[in-house]
Amino acid sequence: MKYLNLALIAMMLSACNPVMKTFIASKKDDDGNAKKSTESDADAERVDVPTNIAGSYLMCSLRKDATATDVSTEYGCRLNEAGTMTKLDLSTTQNRIQWQSNLPVGVVIASNPSNSVWHALYTISAADLPALRERVAQLQVQVQWTLASGSVLTTFKDQKLVEILQPADAAGDTSAPILQGPGLDPSDPGTL
Repeated sequence: MKYLNLALIAMMLSACNPVMKTFIASKKDDDGNAKKSTESDADAERVDVPTNIAGSYLMCSLRKDATATDVSTEYGCRLNEAGTMTKLDLSTTQNRIQWQSNLPVGVVIASNPSNSVWHALYTISAADLPALRERVAQLQVQVQWTLASGSVLTTFKDQKLVEILQPADAAGDTSAPILQGPGLDPSDPGTL
């Protein structure tokens, strides 16, 4: 009797085996299709930042210092060609680049100012000088690239302002009232 039960169980298992194989095979096909779909979606939204832009060097300079009566400061920022102080030509791609900051308030950004050595001007303001210094010390300059679809942005530069400061004259900004000097001290940003 034991042997008869074992024989019946073995026959039932062997009969189920093709069904299980079909189920397992269809499950693998579904997983493969899901992977292919995910890969094709990723390809469609691939980050296509040109090499010269992705490899560029971000720099900023103090253009206007704050005073007790005018508690705002201005910094010019731009992308330089890798390894140089030459401003990167963004004329064909400037509509795909957005300049941002990590601070939700107190920062106004003017992108692509006309006839400027800068790609963006950051004006930072606060209620008083200590608050302004704190805001400047926390500011992250972010450069984002709009993908070809226009729907997704990717940040390809995200650096603390005080870590990328250079004298304005190094960028060729001869119109800046502050060309160089002690205002570039990261321990006391935004002041001379």
